[in-house]
Amino acid sequence: MRLGEGELSVSANIDNTLFGTFILAIDNANAVSVEEAYLETLSLPYGFALKGGRFFSGIGYLNQHHRHSWDFADAALPYRAFLSNQYRDDGVQVRWVAPLGFLLEAGAEVFGGRNYPFNGGHTFVGSGGGFLRVGDDIAQNMSYRIGASHLRGRSLARSVDNGTMNFAGLSSVSVLDGVFKWAPTGKPAEQHVRLPGELMLRHDFGGINGVDHESVGWGWCGQAVWRFLPSWEVGVRADSVYVDNWGTAVTDGTTLQGWGQTRGRQSLALTYYTSEFGRFRVQGNRDWSSGRLDHQLLLQYTVSLGAHGAHKY
Repeated sequence: MRLGEGELSVSANIDNTLFGTFILAIDNANAVSVEEAYLETLSLPYGFALKGGRFFSGIGYLNQHHRHSWDFADAALPYRAFLSNQYRDDGVQVRWVAPLGFLLEAGAEVFGGRNYPFNGGHTFVGSGGGFLRVGDDIAQNMSYRIGASHLRGRSLARSVDNGTMNFAGLSSVSVLDGVFKWAPTGKPAEQHVRLPGELMLRHDFGGINGVDHESVGWGWCGQAVWRFLPSWEVGVRADSVYVDNWGTAVTDGTTLQGWGQTRGRQSLALTYYTSEFGRFRVQGNRDWSSGRLDHQLLLQYTVSLGAHGAHKY
């Protein structure tokens, strides 16, 4: 038994023009870090918004969701292999929401490139990307959102294979994502279904220890979560990663892995909510990501103290 992560979060309107967020995270090794710290505009005209500071990139669907709001206890395999669980960095993001009867959102962002897969050392801008999302209500009890996003940057000395080698070159991650939500009774708090899925493509081009290197990897994750009673949810997930270069396992932010083979996993989770502030989860994984079958049983509890903002869609 161990503490997975603790967060201390403070957020509020600063005035009628700015909103501020500050989140400290404490990991299972008792290391304290600033997870997010940013300012966001509230009143720019024509549907624009600007965010600056440290924050999670808008790439993909799951990347912006904090760990405490995940539907499973661990990150999907493509996020583990290609983004070291999630990509956050210091930078600036601009978003635009079109004045239409459905959701049309576009955004661009630039970062210092300090985190995996870019790993710092840049003078100013080290990575950047953009995203486009479309969504709408299909009926009163159904909605969807689909998106495409891209993140690109230069790695100056990214450690691979447990630090024995360094990759230098261009690295990019492209994502197609979608989510469908359905509340059969029209009351999501009582019963609903969530169906998110993502497809990722990773491309590295450069050199490892001065030797030319290029690799392409892809991965996908899909999950179905059913809240069948107000306090109970059951979820299933399948995820997979393929990379065309050498390695031994899918690990968090070390190297693209796979021996030219597909590594996959299947998960089943049952979650009980004591309220919107607390939950208990039991999860089983049938995991082939290390190259051999590994059966895993995870027990997780999550609690929130005090007021907190609404979760992402």
